[in-house]
Amino acid sequence: GVTSHLQSVATTDALREAINKNQPRVSAFFSQIPLNDAIYDQVRNFSQSAQVDALTDEEQRCLQKTLSYFKRHGAELDTDAKKRLTEIEVELTQHCLSFSQNVLDATNAFELYLEQESDLAGLPSSAIKAARQSAQSKEKPGYRFTLQAPSYLAVLKHLDDRKIREQIYRAMATRGAWRRVVAATTALSAAAAALLGLDAVKT
Repeated sequence: GVTSHLQSVATTDALREAINKNQPRVSAFFSQIPLNDAIYDQVRNFSQSAQVDALTDEEQRCLQKTLSYFKRHGAELDTDAKKRLTEIEVELTQHCLSFSQNVLDATNAFELYLEQESDLAGLPSSAIKAARQSAQSKEKPGYRFTLQAPSYLAVLKHLDDRKIREQIYRAMATRGAWRRVVAATTALSAAAAALLGLDAVKT
């Protein structure tokens, strides 16, 4: 949504605090829609009524997909299972939010300074100029490279020095403590799959 986009491009401490405070409530709200008995009963009853015969093929397809969505998201679970599924969904959202914020912080924190022009072999003049201006903006000598797309991609695509390319690639690939997050989200996804009678994620 809008707030997620703002967090990516113009984050502030106040915005992050507001997102972290409200995201569990937002996640719980959307998770509970397919778990709402009254809504599901309305959809299911309509699907079994004579009115369905008047629907176009496209509308019938939409109805079937809607029913499938409700079932796959726990509409037919008992009360305790629905409660646990909502808890899992909220926890998954929190892990994903934490990960995205960690990635953003790591992206913004990384900087690589090169002082020798010989290290810049292969880079187009526009990338060299941008790196010089970036260093000057920090009142530093040499050339500054970051994990922001224009800087990062120029290095990977054009820089001759393999070791420097590897250094900035590894910095990009290891942002956000992703191994820990993947382990946690995989376990939660497996728990949700078990509740729903689906195959768990294989690890």
